[in-house]
Order: sequence, then structure tokens, then C-alpha cells
Amino acid sequence: MNLNQILRILNERTPIEDVPIDWENTGYTTDHFEAWVRSEDFDGWPGEPDTDAEAAAMIRALGAGEGDALLDLACGYGRHAVRLAAQFGLHVTGLDISAALIERARASATAAGLDMDFHVQDASRLDSADTFDHVVIGFCSFSLFGPEGGRDLLSRVHRALRSGGSLFLDLDNRLDVLRRPAADVDWHATHDSLVFQEVFFHADTSIEVGRDLAFRGDDAHAFHVFKRLYDVQEISAWLVQAGFRVRALWGDWQLNAYTDEAPQILLVAERA
Repeated sequence: MNLNQILRILNERTPIEDVPIDWENTGYTTDHFEAWVRSEDFDGWPGEPDTDAEAAAMIRALGAGEGDALLDLACGYGRHAVRLAAQFGLHVTGLDISAALIERARASATAAGLDMDFHVQDASRLDSADTFDHVVIGFCSFSLFGPEGGRDLLSRVHRALRSGGSLFLDLDNRLDVLRRPAADVDWHATHDSLVFQEVFFHADTSIEVGRDLAFRGDDAHAFHVFKRLYDVQEISAWLVQAGFRVRALWGDWQLNAYTDEAPQILLVAERA
């Protein structure tokens, strides 16, 4: 694909602020995404944080101990789940909607000498009761379920936890995002693709739209992701409505105290 073809596709694309919100049709369910994850090119998420540090922070935040049963919802390729099992001795179950990601997670567990349960399942259909000591929804994955799906998911997680069980959430802080420009664009290159990345935040609905246009050879593929962002007051209210008690709150992965200027919301909520 030459420069003129790339420019034509960019000029003809739907403006990012006009992309229709569709919670059931994101990039994580596309054939192109599955093929990428199964390819030799896949090496995790670009720019992902330190997994060991995040896993240690989760354990500290939850107060989890060896032998506890933990559910990693939207576990991806198992980067947290495998660390939590291997380094801290937890019995970890992982769920993700992507079959390719679950294949990667199982392979990582096998390579680490672990016998772990990973399942291809839409987390929004979680149907367990009194099963887990802890549930983790990391990497801002809770935001991917949208407002209605998010409320329902919290109720399902509440049922899945044992009495006194705890939920760990990692979220982008809506108040921090509001201080930035609504739109952002960037380019980055992989070993075989050129990617044009756009993000737009709808302040009126608290929905962030992301789109990656990947140009590879003669092909161009679009990857869309939609995220519903939250502030502390809103997510705390939702948790209380679902039957939780917010036990602790931090503003980053170093577990520093939360402020409204913090880039993230990390919290632990206990099943009341």
C-alpha cells in the first residue's frame, strides 16, 4: 500500500467523534484480532505496564493468600493470572471472550508448569455463585462492558464471590481524562504495520472511542474499542447498589492515596 492509498483511506474514514457506539461489536471479537493474537507477531499489548508489579499490587490490595480462589475476568492472554498463580500460589480461573487469547493463556500456564482453568466465555454471562474468594477485573477491562453491561456485571460478580470476598478494579479516572483534549491522534509502527491511532472522549456520556487503522501490505484493518469511564463517586455508588462495600482506594499502581488528579482509580470492594 503506497502513501496515496493510505491518505485516501484516512480522508474517507468516518470522523472518530461520529463513530457509532456498539458495545457488542468491538475489535476484540473480530477475525483480524484473533489472527493477530495467534500469529508469531503477537507479543502482548503495546506499552503494557510491568506485570510483576501489578500482580504484587493486586495481592497487597486484596490481602489475598496462598490457596485462595481468584477469578480473573477478561483475563486476556493470562499475564496477570499466570503471575498470580505462579508467584503467590493462588488457584486462578481466567475468562475471556477471545478464543485466541485463551489459547495464549493456556500456553503460558503450561510453560510455567501450572494446571490452570482458562475458559472462552463472555464475562457478561458469568453465572457462578459463592465460588471465589477474589475477583480481579484489571487493565481497565470493566470499562469495556458499557453502562448497562457494567451494572449487570457487578451483580454477577457479587453472586460469584463468597461471603466477605473482594473485588479488585483498575479504572481510568474520568476526572483526569476530562482535563485533556477530547481528541488525540498518534502514529506507531510495528514490525510489519503502520498504525494510525485515534481516541475521542464524549464528555456528555463519559464514553471514550478508540480506533486503530493498521496498514499492512495491501490491506487496511480498523480496530474499534469503546470504554465507559467513571469517577470515584459514580463507581462507588454502583458498587453499593450491587451489594458491595468499598474497602480501599488508590490513585496508581504504587498504591498511593487517591486524589481527583490521579490518572487511575484502583479500588477493592468487599461483598457485604
